[in-house]
Amino acid sequence: MYYDKILLDKIFNKTGIYITNKNECKLLSQIIASEKKGYLSESTLYRFFLSPNGKHKPYKNTLNILAQFCGYVSWDNFVNYCDSVHLFTDANFLNKTFDTIITDFVNQEKFNTLIDVFDSVSNENYKTKEYVGLRTFISFQKTTSFSTFVKKYGQHDFVRNILLESLYDPFHRIQGYTDSFQYYLKLTNPNDTNYLQDYIFANAVLFRYFYFIDILKAKEIGKKLYSFPISSNEFDAIYIFPKARYVAYKMWYLHLNEAKKNTLIDYLDEVYYFIENEFNKSNLIIEINIVYETFIEVVQQLNLVQLEQKINTLYDTKIKSLKISNLSTIKPMHSNGLLNILK
Repeated sequence: MYYDKILLDKIFNKTGIYITNKNECKLLSQIIASEKKGYLSESTLYRFFLSPNGKHKPYKNTLNILAQFCGYVSWDNFVNYCDSVHLFTDANFLNKTFDTIITDFVNQEKFNTLIDVFDSVSNENYKTKEYVGLRTFISFQKTTSFSTFVKKYGQHDFVRNILLESLYDPFHRIQGYTDSFQYYLKLTNPNDTNYLQDYIFANAVLFRYFYFIDILKAKEIGKKLYSFPISSNEFDAIYIFPKARYVAYKMWYLHLNEAKKNTLIDYLDEVYYFIENEFNKSNLIIEINIVYETFIEVVQQLNLVQLEQKINTLYDTKIKSLKISNLSTIKPMHSNGLLNILK
């Protein structure tokens, strides 16, 4: 039943305890007894909230005590509340509760439990995962433990695919964020089918970051990135997010190597044809914007005015061809992961 899940939230909001083990059941038992609402043993609470087989049927007295502890007259009164529109019209209830739970897991470094939360949404839709990832990102902003977390769990699908990839933050607003991508790379298996894509993604993230603060480090990462052997077939199979960055950031890399200034000028035609080809291949706004915004950032920073004008023309022509009635729908489709939802 879902009532126990709502009870867990209610109990957490009241006590700061989110029941995950026997010790927390024991502590809750003591708190309930201290309020003189009745007595529920550690084992009773464990069977109700954490029974592995889920077949335990609690006594009505147990249910009444739990409901009264959370502020309801009886279990039936609590059930009526859950089944009525009151709970579900309180738009902030579950969001606030979930935020509090995630924040507690992060602050207390209950990383195993946090991973359990990620596993629990593994079969949910992308937007659900994105929401969980966003709340986790915000919680980690207030700590110094993100790189430690990634070092330990950087191979976990949710950590890689949602926290670090889909919600990539170009502003690196979490302490240790840059180190986290170093761990991401170390935990990338060379035998994995996505190795090349992950290798390009992480090195592109690091290259962009250091390009603005440490030229020597950027050159070091760029050399590693652009000397890595890649066949055309392998490159074509990479997702557009890292692929666009690979092509775009090469302009920055060539610019850093002053002896290759002429090479940069020669490379601009290749850049233009790449963008044109990618625009022709996709009608998805998010993919079009990934290409557009990635390249516009680079050409504007390098003051490549003519190329910028040509890219803008390609983009405007592509958007018009899609015949989108409401052009305002284009704006939220930001290419930079987290910036789509958190400015």
